[in-house]
Amino acid sequence: MSILNLLPFWKVDRDLLRFIHVDLHRDWLDRIMLLFTYTGDGHIQIPVLIGLCALKKTRKIGLALLAAFVVCGGIRLLLRDIFERQRPTNYDFVNPVSWPGGLPGWWGETFDVIPYGDSSFPSGHSTTSFAMALMLAWMLYKTKYTWVGYVAFAWAFMVGFSRVYIGVHYPADVLSALALAVIITSALRMLWESRGWIAEELHLGEELEELEETVEDIIEENPQSSCSNS
Repeated sequence: MSILNLLPFWKVDRDLLRFIHVDLHRDWLDRIMLLFTYTGDGHIQIPVLIGLCALKKTRKIGLALLAAFVVCGGIRLLLRDIFERQRPTNYDFVNPVSWPGGLPGWWGETFDVIPYGDSSFPSGHSTTSFAMALMLAWMLYKTKYTWVGYVAFAWAFMVGFSRVYIGVHYPADVLSALALAVIITSALRMLWESRGWIAEELHLGEELEELEETVEDIIEENPQSSCSNS
């Protein structure tokens, strides 16, 4: 038995799970929540990270997000083996949500899998999603693209919420993932700054502004071409 099951807040955690998974359940929400939860899967996140790292304009931010993904994900695996908390799917009142009718072929085998066992704490989908969102927010801080960081965090929150909604994680699993991501991404940020690995010009916001200015210059240099295309 996991030591977490012996802690006083365990009953509160289970009651919150019941409220979100059972009381808030609506059929029309199922597909929305599943789409959010799919975006928290490594099969989606890893190709995105590879793409960001492959493109010259986004390579620096891609490497930063990749570092957050790997470090937070690795520590999460260690914590999972230490705490060995049972999944909510082991309990009778939980009815895990899956895509209506099932996803076809590889998609179903990859994404429409209901996890059981003792791998609940902390949430893996939530950990990597919060890690990437927070690192992106760090990189965009005090630029005109700060709002993108808020959007990324909102997405990560929805990934975490969806994990509870579909019945595969407790709320505490998601909150612990957020705490882990905050600690690790903050530490990575401070480490890189202390070693001079991050400068102002390496911010994604600066790179996006540079790209935007380049596009504007091209349009100004070729006004006739721009008008004819429109």
